[in-house]
Amino acid sequence: TRAFGQEDSPLFAAEPNYLLSSRSYWYPQNPVGDYATATIRLTVPPGYRCVASGQPVREKTEVTLRDLLSTPGGTAYVFRATEPLRYLAFVVSRFTKVAESEVSVQSDGRPRRSRAGDHVALAVEANPRLRGYGREILGPVEDIMGFYASLVNDVPYPSLTLALTEDALPGGHSPGYFAMVNTPPPQTPFTWGNDPAAFP
Repeated sequence: TRAFGQEDSPLFAAEPNYLLSSRSYWYPQNPVGDYATATIRLTVPPGYRCVASGQPVREKTEVTLRDLLSTPGGTAYVFRATEPLRYLAFVVSRFTKVAESEVSVQSDGRPRRSRAGDHVALAVEANPRLRGYGREILGPVEDIMGFYASLVNDVPYPSLTLALTEDALPGGHSPGYFAMVNTPPPQTPFTWGNDPAAFP
């Protein structure tokens, strides 16, 4: 029996994540509603990783002294969006890269070259408790990407990162180059089975 007004709380607290998306007027954004390419530079505190709109740039030459000095001891990331985007976003959390692969752009069984390239680089970043799920989901994501690429003979972006985060509310956010998928933490007291927007 619970006391009146006592709220349910999950046995395990959700791993925190911090999402910034320019589709909210709270955040700085371009006043012109157009598509553009961009480069995003982020420095995150130790123990955190980030996923952002754009392909991760792995060359150390892209990290500037300003990036390194903005958060002492942090990690600098650079993401380059070579395909035009309507808006930019990033999410920061305790991520671990658990899987990566490439999907060929094909039509009628023959590889075809799309505007973004002939392969889509896939990566899965997951919160610690979601690492196993992240490894399991890579196969279905490859199948889905391959299916849609074969239908339209193209892909919108040369890479896609799936960011698996914990949140009491299922759902997510999907700007260009990445998709954030919220998963309720284990033994959450909330049930979403009757919610028409909740998919297993």
